[in-house]
Amino acid sequence: MLLTELRRQQQLENELRNVLSLLEDKGLSQGYAYQNISHLIWACEQI
Repeated sequence: MLLTELRRQQQLENELRNVLSLLEDKGLSQGYAYQNISHLIWACEQI
């Protein structure tokens, strides 16, 4: 069960990082969306 959960967490982090990359590409790295997603990634890493 732990392995399954860790894989899901890693997948979530990867997807969030992809969204951050897209926002950066569009010049939106200073907005609320970017900051909120960054915080979500940080929260995932704390688990």
